[in-house]
Order: sequence, then structure tokens, then C-alpha cells
Amino acid sequence: MTERLRIHWVAETVTNPPAAPPVLVEGMIREGELCVIGAARAIGKSFLVANIALLVGRGNGRLFGALPVLQSARVLVANGELRPWQTARRWQMLTGGRDVPEGVAETFDHWKVGIERRKAVTVSAEGPIAREWWEGVLDDRVWATIEAEQFGLIIIDAWASFYSGEENSNDQTEAALGRLQELSDAPGSGVVIVHHFGKSNEARDPEDLWRGASRLADWANTRVSLLPHFRSQKEAEEQGHSPVEARRYADVHFLRNDEPTDPLVARLGEDGWWSRIGNVEAPKRP
Repeated sequence: MTERLRIHWVAETVTNPPAAPPVLVEGMIREGELCVIGAARAIGKSFLVANIALLVGRGNGRLFGALPVLQSARVLVANGELRPWQTARRWQMLTGGRDVPEGVAETFDHWKVGIERRKAVTVSAEGPIAREWWEGVLDDRVWATIEAEQFGLIIIDAWASFYSGEENSNDQTEAALGRLQELSDAPGSGVVIVHHFGKSNEARDPEDLWRGASRLADWANTRVSLLPHFRSQKEAEEQGHSPVEARRYADVHFLRNDEPTDPLVARLGEDGWWSRIGNVEAPKRP
């Protein structure tokens, strides 16, 4: 007999709704969810990764000085762009050698989440029917490590370093994300993916600035976009900021499947911590 789709009767769902997963960072990510952070280059995204890892590892504090961390989890940071000596300097800067969570780890191994083409032929009354599709493939070492160490949050920095499919293919991207989703469904691990913007500087929505397939943004439970706060170097200079200092300011936008989170203006401090300094102003109507 042909296998049928799994269905859920709405009457049963209303009577006995499934429990929402616990919140790790309020306004951003729950256990078992996928969060994608899109960011412009040289805007401090790797410091943001370290901020998230330390705060979730501790189980307290506020991300951007605004979003409360409600629960601790063991965190694994997959570094694809920084080297060990670079991250060591950042951990030392952020902690001062004190209050370092024991449950935060990092790996520099070059593992991949990729795709493979699958083919199958089925026989019907009209004759054989050939099908082709993409299937995600995840390095077995990732599964083994997460299960052995009970990591509750995995941060991938950056997507381009670990994804081996075609970046502009929605089908291949979806297949790879589907495999990552299994990490959330089985061990209950949340996943944060850090991604780069493309070359365009103009878009209707911040997520449209992200490089590659749109499926990466569509799949996420939460999309976070870090945009340069100053729209031009002239604007920054008029407010007394050098080019280096201007890059420390970002407009942070959130797009969530859960309750909305207000955008904010954040600054990367000399100590390596991001903090909220104001609100993003609504665009003026013509």
C-alpha cells in the first residue's frame, strides 16, 4: 500500500497543542530552531558569534545588551574563517580570563554539509517513471560530536565555508538545510548560520541583500540582518567617525516566525561586546 502523508487534525491541535520549545535567547532563538544571521563584511559578525556563544554558555545576560538569555546550553562554534590564535585573542578579550563557560567549544575541522543527486524509477500503468532529486549529506563527525558532547547550540561561521552545494540553487540549499534540520529534530540542538551579503547595497527587505539562494532565508525561524548604520562615509564623517569607527555601528533587523522583535541600533565596543545604543527609525513616508 502507498505510504500516506502524516496529517494533524486541527481540532486535536487546538485541544492538545504541542509545547513550544524553551527559549535560549528571547526574541531570537528557541531550542531546536534555525537562525540565520546575514551581515555585511567587516561589520563584526565573528564577535557577535562569540557574544552568543558565551552568553548562551553562561545562561544569562543580554545579547546586544537587549535580548535576555533565558537558558544555558552547551555551544559548539564551527570556525571557517578565523584561525585558532585569532579566536583565542577574542575569547581572552571578551572574558578577561574570568567567568569562562565550560560548555563552550570550537572546532576548526573542515567538515561539510552537502548534497547528492538521487535517481529512482517507479513502474506505473503508463510505464516506468524516472525521478531525480537532491538529498542532503552531513559529515558523520558532526552527528557523533553533537551526540557525544550534548551540544544544544551549533553556530556555523560562515555558511560558505561549510556548504558544498551550489550557493544559488534553492533546491540544493533546501536539501542541505533539511539535513541540518535533523540536528534540531533529534538531539534538539538549535542552529545558527552566519552568512554574507552579496554585492548589492539596495533591496526592499534586508534579507534580499543576502548572497545566494533565497531558500536560506525562507527556511529559517529567525532571520537577523546586520546593516551598516551609516549609509555613506560622508555621513559618518559628518558625525565625527573615522572609517574604522563607523564600521562598529550596525542596524540590526529581525524577521521571525514567532513574535516580532523590534530592530535596534548596536555598537561593537572596544571590549568586543555588541550593545544596543538606540532604535532603528522607521523610514519616512514621501
